[in-house]
Amino acid sequence: MEQYRLVVNGNVDMSGKIDQGTLREIVESTGFCFYEVDDEDRPYLVYRDRDELDRDPDGSHAIGYLTPIQKVA
Repeated sequence: MEQYRLVVNGNVDMSGKIDQGTLREIVESTGFCFYEVDDEDRPYLVYRDRDELDRDPDGSHAIGYLTPIQKVA
């Protein structure tokens, strides 16, 4: 399992480590969408909602990203 740090608008969210379970909770409570891209440093882009994600084909309007911090066995 990988853990991630959520970075939004250049600021690190102080909620700290994010795993798949936490990610699901964030999606459900905030409505944020996470879109997986082929980028080793920023594998997931963050959007405010699904409509914003659908209107942004190149990732330029993402509000943030997840960055991996460690792999957990």
